[in-house]
Parts: sequence; structure tokens; C-alpha cells
Amino acid sequence: MRRLQFATKTADESVNNSAVLQNDNHLSFYGEAGKKYHVALALIIVATVDAMDVKLSMPSGATFKGQTRDIDASPVNALWDGSEKAIAELDGTVLAEGVVQMGTTAGTVVLQYAQNSATVGNTTMKAGSTLLATRVTTG
Repeated sequence: MRRLQFATKTADESVNNSAVLQNDNHLSFYGEAGKKYHVALALIIVATVDAMDVKLSMPSGATFKGQTRDIDASPVNALWDGSEKAIAELDGTVLAEGVVQMGTTAGTVVLQYAQNSATVGNTTMKAGSTLLATRVTTG
């Protein structure tokens, strides 16, 4: 399998009046069972609401340990375990970085997001957002 996987959004994707997490159409990678991956996300977000919830959906047994950083507003470093997390950025870029340790089940790791609370107004993950996954274990 490839040691390096890169995904970039080729089109904007919006959520409107929904707090239900949805899979991103572009930002995902395939993880091999038992392997470890360094993952870096650069998310370009434009929202008319308070916040966006983001999550990494992973196969059973996989874990994520990392942090997020808002680079456009007042810088905020926050630990993130891959579960649902509110990002307060309204218009700019958020970086997330960490390590995915796959369990005994291989499969796709995918970014999910929704509005923090259902609000009539677009929350958009912009084209140009990226995901980079590098396998750091051999075999």
C-alpha cells in the first residue's frame, strides 16, 4: 500500500440547517489494519453560524490523538481525540494534526462535519481544503 495519501477538496460542500454529521466527499484515506498514520488537515471554513462540528469517522478499534489550531482568529491549540469537536472559526483556516493508530480492522478514515446547532445559513467546507496521511509504520 502507499505510504503517502493526499486528498484535496475540488468543490465547496455546504451544510444548511443540519446538526447531523455528514461524510466529506473528498477528505478521506484508507488505513491498513495495525498501521499508524500521521494525519494533517488544513480546513478552509466559511460559516454564517456560530461553529462547525467536525469528527474523524474511523474503523472499529482505530484511535486518533492530535490537536487543532485556528490560524486566522486568536490562535487556539486544543487537544482532539477524533471524536466530535466544535470549531469556532467563522471564516478562515483550521489546522488539525495527529496520529491515527488503526486497530485490527482496515478501512476508510473520513472527515465528517455539521453545524454546531441546526441554523438556517450555510456552513461551507471550501475547495482547497486538504488531508495528508503518511503511514509511519513499516510492513
